[in-house]
Amino acid sequence: MFSEDAFRYKVGKAIEQVSKILDLERQPEICTLVQHEYDDKYLLSEFIVNMSLASALIALEQLGLPTLDWKESITLRFEATEHCTFVMKQTRKEQSKTANIVDLGVHKIKNYVETTVEEYIWTKECKWELSCYPGTDLSKKKILISRSGTTSVKTLSNNEPRPANYVVPPVEVQIDYLLKNSGQIQFSINRNDPKCHTPRRNKQVIEALGFLAKLTQFASSVRDYFIHTVFQMPEPRPDISGLDQESDIFLPIFAVFEKNEQKQRVYIEDAPKFLSHETKTIESRFANLQKMYPLQEGVLTFKEVQVVEMLRLLTEIQDLADFNLDGVEAMIQQQVIAAIGKYVRPSDIDEYLAFHNSRYFAPAYQPLAFNFAVRRPEHVPEGILSIETPSKDANVPIQTYCSQQEAEFYMNLDASTQVHLKGKRYVHGFLKTAFSDSDPTSLELVCRARAYSCFVVCMGRISGPKQFEPKHAILVKNKDRFLIPLLTETIPSAKEFKDAISSLSPEQQQFAKQFRQMQLSTSLFGLLVVQVKPQLEKVLNLPPDALTKEIQLTQELMHLFTEFQIPSDLLSFDPAILDDWHVEKQITVNEKLKMVKKNVEQVNLVIAEERKRELEEAENKSKLRKAEEAVKTNPTMNIYFGAAPTPTPQFPVMAPGAPMLMASAPAPMARAKKAGGVFRSLSKSLSRTVMDTEAPKPVPPPKIQKEQAADVTEPQSEPSGNNRESQNADVGGLTSLPLTLDQNFEKYDKEGAVRPTVLSIGPSWEKKFTKSSLSKEESQTLDDDEQTTEKNKALDLLDALTKSGALTIEEAEFHVILAVTHVFDKTVMELVVQGNVNPISKIEKSSLVLASTIHGQPFQELTASVPKELE
Repeated sequence: MFSEDAFRYKVGKAIEQVSKILDLERQPEICTLVQHEYDDKYLLSEFIVNMSLASALIALEQLGLPTLDWKESITLRFEATEHCTFVMKQTRKEQSKTANIVDLGVHKIKNYVETTVEEYIWTKECKWELSCYPGTDLSKKKILISRSGTTSVKTLSNNEPRPANYVVPPVEVQIDYLLKNSGQIQFSINRNDPKCHTPRRNKQVIEALGFLAKLTQFASSVRDYFIHTVFQMPEPRPDISGLDQESDIFLPIFAVFEKNEQKQRVYIEDAPKFLSHETKTIESRFANLQKMYPLQEGVLTFKEVQVVEMLRLLTEIQDLADFNLDGVEAMIQQQVIAAIGKYVRPSDIDEYLAFHNSRYFAPAYQPLAFNFAVRRPEHVPEGILSIETPSKDANVPIQTYCSQQEAEFYMNLDASTQVHLKGKRYVHGFLKTAFSDSDPTSLELVCRARAYSCFVVCMGRISGPKQFEPKHAILVKNKDRFLIPLLTETIPSAKEFKDAISSLSPEQQQFAKQFRQMQLSTSLFGLLVVQVKPQLEKVLNLPPDALTKEIQLTQELMHLFTEFQIPSDLLSFDPAILDDWHVEKQITVNEKLKMVKKNVEQVNLVIAEERKRELEEAENKSKLRKAEEAVKTNPTMNIYFGAAPTPTPQFPVMAPGAPMLMASAPAPMARAKKAGGVFRSLSKSLSRTVMDTEAPKPVPPPKIQKEQAADVTEPQSEPSGNNRESQNADVGGLTSLPLTLDQNFEKYDKEGAVRPTVLSIGPSWEKKFTKSSLSKEESQTLDDDEQTTEKNKALDLLDALTKSGALTIEEAEFHVILAVTHVFDKTVMELVVQGNVNPISKIEKSSLVLASTIHGQPFQELTASVPKELE
């Protein structure tokens, strides 16, 4: 990682040397402190690379590299061989350093232990050479420098300390790039090259640094062999710490500008002076090393020290070149930060795009916040539905390009029940940006209901042109707040997919294309919102707004539908029971409500009776179990217990002509099995109530007026064949929308950076609720089982509100979300500084393509300033 302090320190030391070389009136200064133009950064980068290549050539010339006129590529090669030869065996007597003292009274005698030591003498020989050769012809190689040295080694065993003959694997590096760019100042950056992004990020600089990296790898490998092998052969081991000391060799590789008012601020003309001074400092360094290592024989002589020092210098050259070029790039970043006033992060880009889009797009096509009120016209909202981006400060709703129209669609509650829905359909286009430093946070679906309000939210996929498949569902009521994570998963962009299958067989391509069609279809994420009160009024045969102020009645109805799955026919107002007098009187809304309340009260009494009976049965079973346990412990108690006679059931005789209240009720739903015996008990209780009453006189069918009949909604029949065909009609091209968007990005996204994105529901939900209006809010985490319970509860309610699909839901809202992600492989600042890329213009182009697809309008209708790439 680049360090600003280290950069200032190293450049400061270089400036001290430069000040000694130049005239007094010259004023060298660190590049960040001198006012300059952008092209000066290119000149400075060229100067750094040229000085690095020239310094590397000087180091190789010190190793004997001559001037070559070969036309082939030139390779630098290092070879070494080792030999270990047995010389002789010798023995010697070695006296112990401590003595055993024997006390004879008058005299004390010291006895020393004498040991015979066998020593084996070996000769180690090391031959090495540094050469170069043209092309692949080793027979034409020229030896630059070579040497052979020997040393003696003693061992205490006859095992060879080294292999008798060992050939070190040769190390090579091509240097024709260096020779091609050496001599005069020949390295330059092609500013017109499409791959030229910045003074640091361009083809020419990358090639130069790549060569220096290879040369450094060669130098490091050879130097390690000398340090860790050759210099470890002599005994005793020589002191080579002087080779690791900081060198005083001057390297003219620095990011320095001339501080004057002239246009020329880079020291290109002074390069010969700098290189000459470098040569002098190398000679001075050699003189000092020769004093430290004056040996002329053995494996460690001044020649080996000279080679090791130049190899170290090559590694330092590459480090300085990288370091100073990074300094030029860091200078650009500092200037961008100084201009903006902060380090730009992905959240800042999102904030700017919200500001920019409101001015860039025409008013009718501006992106909107996904924050919708669940409400009927001219009514207070029941709640809020939003998709937000979680943050530490406050969650922010996402921005989407939205089109809306009236539509109808179908939803299967189970295998045998299909619900027909009508209402507004919103199609949202959501563009997400992903930088390399973006936080891996998911989106969040927030559903919140007001006090004494309720609505149903279903989440799922679009399985057909007009078919919605719910995967999850929730009932949001009475200040509930659901926080549901939305996971995002990207699939390859159109360009990435096309490039990946280009070399596959036709069968493999067909398989990949078919699988991609399935993936694209799953990118349509659906949210269905159903308001409960309007549909509840409809299923109870009540006029609109009849339940608006009936808070307690609404709560009891919701409880009966969701907890006990009571059929709506048992609770609804039935105009068929009215006589002619009531019909002519025009029954009021309050009277209808009273009848509904009476039905609710009657059902609650039956449920209460059933609960009481269950408690009594449980209590009797408990008493019987205790009695049986007592009998087991005391057999004499058997005489006190006898079998009670089974009473003969008495069935009441039903009065002739008595109406059966349960006759019109539909069969219990499949999901209602979990309600236990409530339905059975309810049916029996209501039947007993009817049979115990006096049979009424036959009443002719009432004459319902047209106005009164308008309040009664006739059950709809099962969809006919024509309706089935209409479900398969792709109205508005909804199911083809992902493919159309994919084709548009294939046409306009030449970089392949925009990827289709699949939204899915996360595993862990959070539900915040209050047990009463005055209690504090509590929180609960919903796992899979609890999510399934919430789904069943919501779908059971929809089943009851539609009479198992017989009634149409007229006031539904359907949100279809089509998401894409613009992926950047760098951070925001890296894109701007290193890639010379404006990410805002890239996102702007992607936004236009997405908005044009969602609205079905050409680019010119969306904005007045269309990028050239889209014209």
